[in-house]
Amino acid sequence: MKKVVICILIIAVLFAFAGISQGSTTNKIIINIPAFSLEYYEGETLIKTYPVAVGRSTSQTPIGDFQVINKLKNPTWFPKGRQPVPPGPANPLGTRWIGFKNGYGIHGNNNPLTIGTMASAAVHI
Repeated sequence: MKKVVICILIIAVLFAFAGISQGSTTNKIIINIPAFSLEYYEGETLIKTYPVAVGRSTSQTPIGDFQVINKLKNPTWFPKGRQPVPPGPANPLGTRWIGFKNGYGIHGNNNPLTIGTMASAAVHI
């Protein structure tokens, strides 16, 4: 009886994982730099578009295909050559960070007036 239960469990687990891999969709974010917009897709379906700030000519937003490397709530900002800025209203990263390349990411904002402008290499939302 114990072997039958184990076999049933193994088969159930295999079917569960098979369903996930076949039915899963790829979520993606597309940053349209000239349009100052972020588009969020589930599979091929556009779910939401957000206005964003992007990099200026001296600090350009990187172009290419990237994977998310980290996600943080209430991140600390580590500006080069200056003291770290802890989470809070003075932090230009806002309350969220989605890192996609060394030092680059999509993040919140403590200054809504920058949305729709060229502000820094990261993408402000």
